[in-house]
Amino acid sequence: MLSIKNSNDLVKMMNYYRTSDMIKLFILFPDVTPVSDIVLVESYDDYINNKEFFDSFNNYRIDTLRGRKLINIEGRGGKADWGSIIKQIKDIDPLGVLLLFKVFTIPSERYERYAGISIRVDVGDGVYIDAVGRGFDGREVSKSICTHERYYISWQDLRRCNVENFKKFQIYQISQEDYLKTRDERINFLVSIGVSEEVAEKAIPTIYNEIPLFIWKSVICMILKKLEGMDDELKVHNLSTFAISGHTEGNEFRPWQLFDKSRYNLK
Repeated sequence: MLSIKNSNDLVKMMNYYRTSDMIKLFILFPDVTPVSDIVLVESYDDYINNKEFFDSFNNYRIDTLRGRKLINIEGRGGKADWGSIIKQIKDIDPLGVLLLFKVFTIPSERYERYAGISIRVDVGDGVYIDAVGRGFDGREVSKSICTHERYYISWQDLRRCNVENFKKFQIYQISQEDYLKTRDERINFLVSIGVSEEVAEKAIPTIYNEIPLFIWKSVICMILKKLEGMDDELKVHNLSTFAISGHTEGNEFRPWQLFDKSRYNLK
């Protein structure tokens, strides 16, 4: 077992793809991440030996060492059979691990969220924001599946960006025709992971509604305004280009991961 609360383990955990993404966000933007604890289950025996402790976690992702192929098992919120999942992981990659974590917010259903948002930062240059609306989440933007709204803010404009003028930085909004195609694809995905078609149809609007300004206020206050004075700190972490990606919980943006340029699909 590796735990973020153990400084020796922390160094080892940074060698894993998704784990290091979560830890970087935890360190650099502690006010935005909802994550309160992170552990790695290294083997089935590890799970059995620490079963009671691991069973106290209720969110998971699948991870492996940097340089190896990502393991194609969909990680989700909510409890699951951790022992069965770690066996699946080891069948695909003997060095794969189960990433467990806790969040201090009450997780919503993934079809209940106001938005999924990915913020790409080119330090000293500017910020691109890709977002999808109601009923979608960070999956679409982090995997470049679709975008409903896009914004660009130059580094110099970060200082003057606020909720009143934010829409001036918009460079793209999806058409109603194209939105309906993404809606169909989203519903098909939700059904594939066990959501009833009736629930999915009801949750995702048939007419595209812009992401509410109170969501953008959250993004501006917790991330964009903080970026202004972070140049040196980001350089220490070797971050010249990175992206923060995730979804909203309630009225705020609550991402879980920070991707560096080796992980982020640059547009």
